[in-house]
Order: sequence, then C-alpha cells, then structure tokens
Amino acid sequence: MTTQNINISKQNISGKCDLKCSYNFKYSETNLTAKNNGIGIYLTPDAAKIPPVTYNQQKYNVSSIVLVSPSVHTFNGSTAAAELIIAHTPVQGGSQLAVCIPIVSSSDASTASNLITEIIQGVASNADRKSTRLNS
Repeated sequence: MTTQNINISKQNISGKCDLKCSYNFKYSETNLTAKNNGIGIYLTPDAAKIPPVTYNQQKYNVSSIVLVSPSVHTFNGSTAAAELIIAHTPVQGGSQLAVCIPIVSSSDASTASNLITEIIQGVASNADRKSTRLNS
C-alpha cells in the first residue's frame, strides 16, 4: 500500500461534503499476523467472511493495517505521535481505500489505547522483524 503525505484537515475539503462520502463499518474481532518492518508495525488480519466496510455503496475488505510513528500524514498541519493506516481492498474491483487515524499521546486509558499498547508490546518482545501471530 502506498500513501501520499497529505494534510488531512477541514481546509483541504473542496465542495459541499453532504453525502459525498458514505462510510459505514462494522469491524469484527480477528487474529492478526504482525511484522516489524523497521519503520512500523505491519498487521495482516485473517480474511473476513463478511466485508466490514461499505464506502459509497461499494464493499471493502481489510487487506492490511500499518502502525507508524510519527504519522505519515499531517492532521491540521501537524504530525501526530503515531498513525494507524487501515488499507481496504474493494470486493468487486476499483481503487483501494485507506482509512488514516491519528494517534495522540495521552495518559487516559481506553479499550483502543490498551489494544494498541498490547500490539506494540507483543511485537516488541516477539517479532524482531519477523512475523508473529496476535489474537485480538
């Protein structure tokens, strides 16, 4: 998956954004294979029985997830502490879809932050630039 370094911000939206991007998701629990590729953590999920994403009436499966630090993209003109990039492949052909989520430093604990911490610790102690299996 390749991504451009773009600034994701309200100022970069052109035109009226009314039903321009219909994005619906229902991600289910999955097993992940994790690999430390030196610049981030590359995660490959098991294949889903039902595509978890519908974007503009087209169904997508998750093909990979990458956790990088610092972020690849800028958000409102600034890089984030880390970024989660979820790459999706369309079921019936077409362009890939990337969902890019900034991760900020915080002392607050949540289910999401605990999961990210578990992935980082699991890869740090087990993957050393090789693949390791994680259950999530």
